[in-house]
Amino acid sequence: MADAKKVVISGATGLIGKALARRLHAQGYRVVVLARDPQAARKDVPNAADYVAWRAEVDGPWAKAVDGADAVINLAGASLIGHRWTDAYKRQILDSRVLGTRGLVNAMRKASVRPRVFINASAVGYYGASDKVGLTESDPPGDDFLGGVCVAWEAEARPAQYLGVRTVILRTGIVLDKDGGALPLMALPFRLYGGGPIRP
Repeated sequence: MADAKKVVISGATGLIGKALARRLHAQGYRVVVLARDPQAARKDVPNAADYVAWRAEVDGPWAKAVDGADAVINLAGASLIGHRWTDAYKRQILDSRVLGTRGLVNAMRKASVRPRVFINASAVGYYGASDKVGLTESDPPGDDFLGGVCVAWEAEARPAQYLGVRTVILRTGIVLDKDGGALPLMALPFRLYGGGPIRP
């Protein structure tokens, strides 16, 4: 296990993060979880090699976890579901992504051995509400709130490539899983016999 590749994950307690950490552990990687509450993360993400207290907007001992990592995967961000989007919560959605990404890139900048790859989450919300079928990476961002969040989020990740770190920006769509995320909320009207087909 000492020779296992080290993968640092922020946002490992989310829907994608838990599945990814489980898969990486099963494949023999040494997973290090960055979490605001490491004790809670131990319950949500069992079998990780380490659980490190993380506040990315503040320099701290957590940055040592990034030093020497083979990969850093950033999935952190305040949930888009289950909350009213007040002005204060919209600020939390933005800051949790922008400040978290900025902190990780700063840690890479200071690392004596930088990671080989940085995978930073983003979302198809980048494109805004679009009627276009078959969007590509070259399509412009939307001019709505989520489009602006994704633009700012991705802008914080890109400087990692100038540090010699292969940088991947991953725009995911809505992840459907019966055990969490958006699907149980989307299915609720159908369970109450209020659902139906969506027609253009």
